Amino acid sequence: MKMLKIKRPVAATLLSVIALIAVILISFQGMACQGQQVPLSSPVDVTVLHINDTHAHLEDIARMATLVKNTRGEVGADKVFMLDSGDVFMGTPYFNLMRGRADLEFMNMLGYDAMTLGNHEFDNYNKTPEDLNYFISHAQFPIVCTNIDVSQAPELKGRIVPYLIVERGGQKFGIIGLLTEDTVEIASPGK
Repeated sequence: MKMLKIKRPVAATLLSVIALIAVILISFQGMACQGQQVPLSSPVDVTVLHINDTHAHLEDIARMATLVKNTRGEVGADKVFMLDSGDVFMGTPYFNLMRGRADLEFMNMLGYDAMTLGNHEFDNYNKTPEDLNYFISHAQFPIVCTNIDVSQAPELKGRIVPYLIVERGGQKFGIIGLLTEDTVEIASPGK
């Protein structure tokens, strides 16, 4: 998949918005399902809780957990999407010490629906692939990335899906994730 080249810092934010728009638009207001149009029987209200570029800043995790819990309680857990656009890795002593494991514990506890990868998840992949491998293999939520080729990384095969279809309120929603095209130049993803 070829993506529009966008220079930082707008790229991550724009891709996050694109992923959110994809969730909303692929809510199948007339979804193509096995070649047939499936009309939406009635409108479905959903709430998208979206996070990105946390860079291992865990100091506000209690507030975030409270927001997630309260939102699910107010609108109903079946009407909430909890999504992350990546860049969990890097940034604080939490990452330097725990290599993403502390973030992962909280993400699992919060009950994410899906996450895509950011360029920082690949900053040290050539030297320490075990960090991302551990993160992905212990995530209790799908890792979604539409434009990544893991054919040369057998340890990642089958662990990253190109899309996800989730049902909320009796309606199917599609979730995709996109990795910035310049990750090859600004990180160390290897093959």
